[in-house]
Amino acid sequence: MEDRIKLKLDELVRESWDTYKNALTSERLKGIIATESMPQSMPILYFGDLQKYLQSEVKIITVGVNPSRNEFPHKPEKNVQSFMRFPTAENLTFKDIQSKSEASETYLKSLNNYFRIRPLNWFYSYEPILNGMNSSYWDDYQCKVLRNCQVNRKGKPKNTVIQTDIFSILPTDPVFGQLTTREQSELKRAGRNLWKKLVQILKPDVILLDLKRRDMESVIETDFKSLFGEYEDREVLYKKEIMADGAVINEDRQREKVYYLSEKDKPLIIYHFKRSFLPYQNFSSKQKYEIGQCALELLSNEYKGGEKVE
Repeated sequence: MEDRIKLKLDELVRESWDTYKNALTSERLKGIIATESMPQSMPILYFGDLQKYLQSEVKIITVGVNPSRNEFPHKPEKNVQSFMRFPTAENLTFKDIQSKSEASETYLKSLNNYFRIRPLNWFYSYEPILNGMNSSYWDDYQCKVLRNCQVNRKGKPKNTVIQTDIFSILPTDPVFGQLTTREQSELKRAGRNLWKKLVQILKPDVILLDLKRRDMESVIETDFKSLFGEYEDREVLYKKEIMADGAVINEDRQREKVYYLSEKDKPLIIYHFKRSFLPYQNFSSKQKYEIGQCALELLSNEYKGGEKVE
């Protein structure tokens, strides 16, 4: 890793832990950051092998809202420990992060190894899309472990993907969508600022999202615009009819659409308006794979058309 990147990353690590400390001492937030079912946690700046990401031919990041509380399960009666997914980070303290360079390295190592230990099943939902771009969070393609997976990639992924969270780097209990508007707003103020700083370090070629319509439109108009400027065109390159027992579910959900923002010298942004718990849940693995393939065509300037959205 370049020294320039390492210095910026170390600074962002310290800022992340400051954000965590501030939340734990905030009258409004401390009750959702440390709870009976999640007594211990830590900020999660990203998930995945950063070094392999930086070496990838195509740099891809996925974007969520905030880390799941299930990243830090606490079930002592079943011998399930809070840091089972981040074992090397269990004994880190605020003081260590601020004063010891090796503590920052230990923290980053725990993030880099996430997909080699016990990742949440949530991440598998993105895998077929990533495979369509010759990419994965893992060192090997994982679609073979998925139920009803119609994709069978062989060999090694060319690109390693990083997961990020745009609204907060802090897991919350209850989940983000069940927090009050004030709680969400306070977390977002720090979270969106940290995310933009991280993106400036990661310099992704592709950003893949699945957010609720209101959140997605806000991110496009504020975060993306401040980072990359305004995108002129929005195209729908992939559409899917949603059928249930041979009939359309309802008019609002009659057609699922995947949008692509593509412009020279800017990241390719792929997004879908979230309707389910899992990303792109209403698409089959084969359809997800095709979504990824559309992205590759755009990146190589081989895609010839699309439905323009005014």
